[in-house]
Amino acid sequence: MLFNKKAARRRRDIKKRGVDTVTNDADPWVADPDTWRNEPDRWVDQSNPDLWLDLSASSTSTPAPSGSAAFVMQHAPNTSTNLLALGSITYPSSPVIKPASLSPRNQVLLDDLISKCHPASVLLAHRFTIPCNGTAKRKVTTKKSIPLGDLDTLPIASRAHPKREAIVMDCEMVSLSGGRPELAFVTALDFLTGEILINHYVQPRGEVISWNTRYSGVTRQAMNEAMRTGKGLRWEEARDRLRNFADSDTVLIGHALYNDLNVLRFTHLRIVDSSILTCDAVFPDHPVEKSVPRIWGLKTLTKELLGYAIQGSKLGHCALEDTRATRELVMLCLEDPKKVQHWGIKTRELEEWLREERERKQEENRKAREEEAAKLRAETEEKERRERE
Repeated sequence: MLFNKKAARRRRDIKKRGVDTVTNDADPWVADPDTWRNEPDRWVDQSNPDLWLDLSASSTSTPAPSGSAAFVMQHAPNTSTNLLALGSITYPSSPVIKPASLSPRNQVLLDDLISKCHPASVLLAHRFTIPCNGTAKRKVTTKKSIPLGDLDTLPIASRAHPKREAIVMDCEMVSLSGGRPELAFVTALDFLTGEILINHYVQPRGEVISWNTRYSGVTRQAMNEAMRTGKGLRWEEARDRLRNFADSDTVLIGHALYNDLNVLRFTHLRIVDSSILTCDAVFPDHPVEKSVPRIWGLKTLTKELLGYAIQGSKLGHCALEDTRATRELVMLCLEDPKKVQHWGIKTRELEEWLREERERKQEENRKAREEEAAKLRAETEEKERRERE
């Protein structure tokens, strides 16, 4: 198996320190189950638990029945950690299964939710940035966007430290110099239970040129008060809060979630986006690699599918209200797909009618312009003829 760029850099660093490479891809090391104990993201030496094989460089945190994965051999006496080797490992059959702690209803919901996770091609078409071979990848656009340089992934899933199965989230943003969006408020709920996990102001990391209060609901006074009373978070603290609740196996849910992940500087693969689910209901045959004709706003979807109004305050959006609406929308997609499908058919018919109306009006306007131009030419020619006479 080829090393990704990050692993290759680690291997070069090891050689610079004068540490020999114990194994490599051409001569893989085979884990002896009598010597090594399998954990979700590593193999631990049963005689020396401070020595382990870290599988975090692998493409998956859960070992397959058999195969190879990039690994880092590590030794952690006391508090120090020393890299010893990079290479590949062939592991025996030992699937990792999370303990069943969900109610039957929530387990069904979770299974359905996981089945709705969007493939990478769809995420790229909808402007998401995805992790790819140790780096970040996204579809190139002509619009301004946040650079890829400092994107992080969530912690590797570990059976020893289980996190939430699914989290629905929403962020509110303000604008810094140059129009760059910056995180100002973050809300996260447990999707299965509705429990509020995070609901905090986040101090911007630069000079705010626009608080976008009409949309963000954030004001300078509210931000200052939150930070003064200790109810606000700094940017890295907000990211740490999310890391406390989510890992690589957690399904992240949102509406146009790429915006939220961008300002949090995270990239993730297990995504369910209510804007994509509803868009697919309207355009089920649209090619996944192409941009969709339209995305419906959360306010419109909540009104048409859930039957109530949000974002009606003159003080701006409420992240908690938006997050709860997103959760209900995704729940509806899972529990009553026929209703969403019926809405999609009606909306598609309306979109087609609106498109035909636009084309008809455009054709009428074109003909009117041509007739006006022809009339003007005729008048000009008549005037010139009279002048010649």
